[in-house]
Amino acid sequence: MPPDAPVDPEFDAERKRQMKRLPAIQADTFAEVGRLLDQASDEIQGILNDAPTDYQSWSLPNLQQSIGRAGAALAEDMATAGRDAADRGWRAGVDLVDEPVRVAFAQSLSALLGEVDTRQLMAMRSFLTAKMKDVATETVNRINSELGMVMIGARSPSEAIQRVDELLGGDAHGRAVTILRTETGRAYSMASAERMAQAKEAGVKVQKQWRRSGKRHSRISHDVADGQIQDVDQPFKVGGTTMMYPRDPKAPAKEAINCGCCSLPYMSSWEVAHPRNRPMTKAELDGSETKRRLGEVRSQAYAAWIRRIDKGTIRAAGNAETVGTITPTLAQAVQARGVDLKSTDIGISDRRVAHMLRDAKRARKQAVPAGLVQALPAHLANPRAVLWDRRSSEPQLLYVVEVPGQKRLAKFAVKLRKTDNRARHRTENAIASAGLVDAATLGDENAYEILMGGI
Repeated sequence: MPPDAPVDPEFDAERKRQMKRLPAIQADTFAEVGRLLDQASDEIQGILNDAPTDYQSWSLPNLQQSIGRAGAALAEDMATAGRDAADRGWRAGVDLVDEPVRVAFAQSLSALLGEVDTRQLMAMRSFLTAKMKDVATETVNRINSELGMVMIGARSPSEAIQRVDELLGGDAHGRAVTILRTETGRAYSMASAERMAQAKEAGVKVQKQWRRSGKRHSRISHDVADGQIQDVDQPFKVGGTTMMYPRDPKAPAKEAINCGCCSLPYMSSWEVAHPRNRPMTKAELDGSETKRRLGEVRSQAYAAWIRRIDKGTIRAAGNAETVGTITPTLAQAVQARGVDLKSTDIGISDRRVAHMLRDAKRARKQAVPAGLVQALPAHLANPRAVLWDRRSSEPQLLYVVEVPGQKRLAKFAVKLRKTDNRARHRTENAIASAGLVDAATLGDENAYEILMGGI
């Protein structure tokens, strides 16, 4: 497989499909565990309902023995559910690497690399099986404690029956879900990490990329890590710790438990929807103050990046940042004009920034103010207008922004990336140029068409 070959859009579609498998596996397993717990609750409540009204006349060991049998069956069933989920999570983790390559290149990594070493999977299965059995066993022990309270008159039989439902339907289910979400996710991440390591050893120029979960109540440190790219054998930097992959067993429990993030296979030439950090959706920002603060942190980090480029303290080396997103309404307008976008992300490179702010251009008073470039994400999110550039030989949007203290307007030309554009490294829409312009110039209907706002 040519390691730097441009990838068919099917690669991105297949990778997205594979990313959905782990949540689906987890949801199926949660439902199965819920069914098992409900079934056990009905059985144990039936045992208690069938016991004599006078609990003193009924041998406590007899009741506990009957409940113990139900608990043992529950433990085995839950262990089986956990073991199956670990197996499916592991397979899905391998497929996260294998399947997009198979679809895009018609080549099989499994044929090239063989199977992933499953010794870690065996250890994880044993651990998960034991943890699921513990959930059942500890719950039964707590139920037996409730029976003891009935025997000494501290609790009524009806209260004990209600408590059984609470223990199995609430406490046990919540603990089981936490264990399953963490451990199946760990199997998934570990398997994909093993496969990526194999691929690298075989000469495939693959790296890995942290992708946040998108959950409403996620860890802020995990959201900040979104888009981070590392070599396969190097750890991600997440908060104050390092992790080889999400739910790394060597990471602190506070960084691993219930984590929903993903480590994706990444190559610079692979055309994917979000080559760097994935922009926050409006729903995420509206629903979480934490994510709004993260958006502010990202904006501040971007502004600092622009200042360093402007001062020359960092060298423009072709690095880029995501600065905005084309709205669904604009994407539809663009599509109506014959352009099917690869991505709705808007990026800007450090070289383009340096060109915008260069001293010679400032001398001619054509450069946009540095402060405007530093606040570009906010301006792209709320422009005065967005125009379709009829003059450009390639599809292009103009984002028009007001300049404080000036009559002239700032325009940022966004070159659009089409799905039929096979050029490597062109994975997102990009700021191509910027400058100051008179409003009358932008009012030329032969040159520009207003898609949003007004001049």
